[in-house]
Amino acid sequence: MALLSEYALACMPYDRIGKDATKWSDSTLRQWLSGEFFRTAFTESDMAFIVKQSLKTDYDYYHNISRHYPDHRTLHDESEDLVFLPIDRDLYDFRLFSLNASYGKCFPTKKAIAGGGIAEGNACGWWVRSTALNGAYYVDDSYRLTSSAAVNSLLGVRPAVVIRHP
Repeated sequence: MALLSEYALACMPYDRIGKDATKWSDSTLRQWLSGEFFRTAFTESDMAFIVKQSLKTDYDYYHNISRHYPDHRTLHDESEDLVFLPIDRDLYDFRLFSLNASYGKCFPTKKAIAGGGIAEGNACGWWVRSTALNGAYYVDDSYRLTSSAAVNSLLGVRPAVVIRHP
C-alpha cells in the first residue's frame, strides 16, 4: 500500500547544488529523505514495514521531450528508495488529481513553516520526483503541475512510502 504524507513536512530545495539537469538519484532532497528524515521520522518497528522501491524517473517525462526533439534521448534515472517523492504520473494513483482538485491541496507543518518560504494557513506547492530541463516539477498551490529551478527553497516536501501489510 502506497502512502503519501497529507502535509508538507519540510520546506527545502530539490537540490542545493542547483545543477541545470538535476537527477532524482543525485538530488540533495533524496539524500535527506533517505538519511536524516528516515532515521528520525520512523521507529525501528515502523521501518520493518516499509518496502524498498525500485524507482524509474524519466527526465522531463511531462513534456515528452523526445517527441519534440527526435535526436534527444530521453534520460532515465533509476534508484532504490525506502522514502521517496511521487512522480507526476503517480499523482493519479494517490488520487490527488481528480474531479475534486482539493485532494491535491497541501498545507505545511509548523516545521515546514519554520524552514522558511511558506506562510502559516496557506496551501503550499510541493515537489514531485520528476525532473525538468531547468530543474524539477512541483504541484503548485492551485494544483497545477509546473517546473521550477531546482534550487527553489520555497516548496514543501510530501514524502511517500510503500508499506507491506503485517
